[in-house]
Amino acid sequence: MTQEIAVDWATFEKINAELGTDTPDGLVVHAAGPSANGVRMITVWQSKEAFDRFGDEQLLPALQRVGVEPVGPLERHEIDVQLLRIG
Repeated sequence: MTQEIAVDWATFEKINAELGTDTPDGLVVHAAGPSANGVRMITVWQSKEAFDRFGDEQLLPALQRVGVEPVGPLERHEIDVQLLRIG
């Protein structure tokens, strides 16, 4: 899944600090970087349900603690992928 969130990098780091260092259940890969509109994230989840659970139980509360109010649903694009191991 790719997502765009309209916050600056410093705010994104505050959100991550609120989430802690434990890997959420179902998260396989997470990468993020600054973009023209804020921060773009690329994540791979074991299932849509795992992402939805993370969003409801961890991400939305973390956003609220940092003072970021979601403005409608995040813009996201979902694709099915196969993870390949090389080597």
